[in-house]
Amino acid sequence: MKRVLLILALLPLSCVLPSDRNRGNPGEAEALARLQMERVVKERETARLRAELAQLREKLQARERAERERRQAEEKAKEKARLDARFAEVLDKLGEMGEGMQEKLRGELGAQLQKVQEAFAESRRLLVQGFEKKVQGFEKKVQGFDQKLGGLDAKLEQLDARFGGLGRRLEALERAFQKEKAWGNKREKEPWKAELRELSVSMAKGRAAATQERKQFEQGLLQKIERLEAQTQKLEKNLEQRFKEIHERTAPAPQVDLEAKLRSALEPLQDRIRRSEALGKRRVEDLDLKVTALGRAVDSLVEAVRALRAQAARKGRASRERGTTVPRKNGKNETMPSKAGALPSKPPKGGKVPQGTKASKSPKPSKTGPKVPGVRGPDPKSPAPIRRRKAGLPSFGEGDSFFERPEYWVPSLLLLLLLFVLLGRRPRTLPGEGRDWDAPKAPARPGDRRMEANEGEALAPLPRPGRADSPGSPSPMHIALRILPEELAPQGEEAVRAFLASESCVLVRPEPRVDRRRDGSLSLRFYVPGNLPAHRRRELRERCQSLAMGEMSFPSN
Repeated sequence: MKRVLLILALLPLSCVLPSDRNRGNPGEAEALARLQMERVVKERETARLRAELAQLREKLQARERAERERRQAEEKAKEKARLDARFAEVLDKLGEMGEGMQEKLRGELGAQLQKVQEAFAESRRLLVQGFEKKVQGFEKKVQGFDQKLGGLDAKLEQLDARFGGLGRRLEALERAFQKEKAWGNKREKEPWKAELRELSVSMAKGRAAATQERKQFEQGLLQKIERLEAQTQKLEKNLEQRFKEIHERTAPAPQVDLEAKLRSALEPLQDRIRRSEALGKRRVEDLDLKVTALGRAVDSLVEAVRALRAQAARKGRASRERGTTVPRKNGKNETMPSKAGALPSKPPKGGKVPQGTKASKSPKPSKTGPKVPGVRGPDPKSPAPIRRRKAGLPSFGEGDSFFERPEYWVPSLLLLLLLFVLLGRRPRTLPGEGRDWDAPKAPARPGDRRMEANEGEALAPLPRPGRADSPGSPSPMHIALRILPEELAPQGEEAVRAFLASESCVLVRPEPRVDRRRDGSLSLRFYVPGNLPAHRRRELRERCQSLAMGEMSFPSN
């Protein structure tokens, strides 16, 4: 390789031609010819060396390519081995998880199957017990009919014995009559013979009537017995049919069908339980909001009452500063100016001086409040309202009533009205709950499917709405919506976000939430003021649906 590079370096020096001025010299011509020959040889050698160099380069490139391919193959083999090991590990984990899930599902299905079998056994036992009770009741009825038939047989025997005795008596009378006739008794007819004939005629009529009555009774009894037999046969057929149905229902079905039936039977119950839990949570939240508003109303009313009481106390102090109130003889109040050192102009009857003056030797504490110098104290014999006003306590006047003082009855009336409004509000219900729970449903539409999808959305924990600005303002209302993946447009999520951010009737706190779920559906949750009309809430819901489905664009032109 070094030799080839040296030849390539000396090659430019060999290409230098002699000058034209030396062509006339023969020695130089030979030297030139020799140089040309050497040049040709060197060119050939250079071409050969270049060819060898190209071959060496190709071999080197081929060797590098082979080395690179070998390394890539080794790396691919290592990566494949690593991936195979990882895939085997994942398969092992998935197998373990699948076995665990199968065991868990098998245990749950076994428990549910055991419960259902126990329920089937219990229902079958109850049905068999009920049918046994019915059969026993029919047996008791048959025994009662047998007893009635036995009583009828006894009555028939009594009738037979009775009519048989009459027949024997008649036969005896006939034999006596024939005997007397045979003896040739030719005496005149006697009264007993007429009586005998009348008796025989009446006995014959009675026997005919008894025979007819007995035949009618026997025919009616036979008809009743036939009807009872027909009813018994019909009941036996019904019992056999019922037992066959029970046997078919309680017969063990294939495992797959039973699991499907169990799942289909448990799904409505689970949905109903979830809806009931969501409705309970919603009602608790509503009750919490009501209690909060009620507490605020009570606080405001207490503050109003305190202000009114302070105002009444200020008025009382002002009236005490202006003068005292003494009762007139006609029952009205009179305000007299107070003077410093004023004393009663006339002592009370009995010549006694009131306590608390200079003439009293042993002053006693007053029951109506402290004595103010220069102000006449209340008279113990004066009415209670006047004594309380003089003592500095708020009270009603003699001519006042409860409804003439609005600072007392207005807060109470407001509190009662607020309680009536809060307790009279109907709780909000979830879709699928309420009066139309068992009502027949129309064919499902895309909107209905979205409402059914909203049922799972209602189970998620919702943010608590902020406190209202004033006690009388209604609580915010929550609107939840879910768009299915097949109905969601490519730019629907951005359009809905922009619309909710720019809409003035959507509350900022709590902020609207637009989330994409795992199944690809879009979940919308936002709050609006409680006094927003129903048609505006419906328009907001429809606008969000149209934007998410791509039927409208935002901003709309």
